Amino acid sequence: MASDPGSLTLREARQEYFDRSGFNEQSYTSKWARFQLGPIPLLIPNFSTRRRAVRLHDLHHVLTGYETTWLGEAEVSAWEAASGGAPYLTVWMLMTFAMVIGVFIDKDAVCRAYRRGCGSRNLFFKDFDDRMLDISLREMRRTLGIRS
Repeated sequence: MASDPGSLTLREARQEYFDRSGFNEQSYTSKWARFQLGPIPLLIPNFSTRRRAVRLHDLHHVLTGYETTWLGEAEVSAWEAASGGAPYLTVWMLMTFAMVIGVFIDKDAVCRAYRRGCGSRNLFFKDFDDRMLDISLREMRRTLGIRS
């Protein structure tokens, strides 16, 4: 990782996120989305609205620093809800599911993530554009009003 993580581009930071989480760009086009429930893999249909949103959702993980654990998914979902939500009902349903699970894991962390999202904006109302990956983390955080 760079000595100043904010100087990384979204592309570089997303690659580090992929390396840490075991994800890759194939998840943006595959027919099924895979989740782990402990040792049990769960598959859900990777419907078109999820495929459009997951590219941006992954960037939200990169921008906020929330991990891909169950708690991290709840935190990023709470942040997403507070920072403007999403234009798709199906994404709202996934965010709500993650937040409910998160409340049982660590409600204070989920509440902190929600408060952090208040006053921020998210990327869900933008179309993904590969050029946005060339923007630095610092610049995108400033543009979206994301607090550390």
